[in-house]
Amino acid sequence: MKKKRTWFIIGIIIIIIVVLVIVFMSKSATTVNNYAIEKVKKGDISQMVSASGSINPENMYNLSPRTNAKVIEVNVKTGDKVVKSQQLARVDDTDLQSAIKAAQYSFNSAVYARDKLKALPIVDDYAVKQAQQQINITSVQLETAKRNLNNTKIESPIDGQVLAVNIKVDEYASVTSPTPAFIVGNTQNLLAFLNVNEIDIIKVKAEQKVDLTIDAIGKTLSGKIFRIDDNGVNVAGIIYYKVQATLEDTTSVKPNMTVNSEINVESRIGVLTLPSSAITQKQEKNYVRLAKYNDKGVLSPEEKEIQIGINNNSIVEILSGLNEGDEVVIMSSSKQSALPFGLGGSN
Repeated sequence: MKKKRTWFIIGIIIIIIVVLVIVFMSKSATTVNNYAIEKVKKGDISQMVSASGSINPENMYNLSPRTNAKVIEVNVKTGDKVVKSQQLARVDDTDLQSAIKAAQYSFNSAVYARDKLKALPIVDDYAVKQAQQQINITSVQLETAKRNLNNTKIESPIDGQVLAVNIKVDEYASVTSPTPAFIVGNTQNLLAFLNVNEIDIIKVKAEQKVDLTIDAIGKTLSGKIFRIDDNGVNVAGIIYYKVQATLEDTTSVKPNMTVNSEINVESRIGVLTLPSSAITQKQEKNYVRLAKYNDKGVLSPEEKEIQIGINNNSIVEILSGLNEGDEVVIMSSSKQSALPFGLGGSN
């Protein structure tokens, strides 16, 4: 009975030891696997600036009548091709036509009165001057009436396409309306209008290449930066600058399509690179953990200062401090100073 009890105790002890060994090995394995080894490689690297916007014609015009009047005719619809000076709509100009007739009558009467004074046997110069002044007044009134009538015309300023029609027959067109009656643009030359954050705008230059993704057509098109606005626009407290980019292919592309872009602001070809996660910073200096092994073959990283170039948050360019093929330790833990089991760093 006593022997059975002894063997029972021994069995329990063995089980406890086995469990502790398994737990210890599990912890050790987890800690040891808390890092990765990466080699310094030669490759290409690009720094990109992201921006979004829309596709629109290079030349686009917002058109509205220059007087308040009732719309009596709309001559085009969205998508129509138009030519320069083509009438897009007509508003009620009955009162303005009457105003021109009245002004013309007053002008003619003033001219007649002056000429009659000048034809008298004895010409009263003072009376003639007064008559001339009346002619001048009625002439201004006539020109104003004609200008008011001309302001009712809504014509296309270019050969292009109607992109939007925002008025209807029997509605009243208003000079102060924030919405233009028509939008006309030249769709033969479509551009990507991109909004670039003020933090990134200093990096963007003309002729830089840009990848333009248009989800509506399921394509990513190539383009180049064409124009950069000098004045920023405040949107919800953030300053954006309008940047225009050309498109190499406009097949199936239509105005107002949404576009997301990646602007290639800087590139390096055939340079030494490492994952960005391999770099740590201290006191504005950059470091890596160079993979070194002691006499027993145990990994013992050595901290080394390096100089870096382009960093696109994925990979980084190595300017000095490392050679191709060098191995560095990348810690998967956010606390990189806590080295894994078997590693000893030099700080």
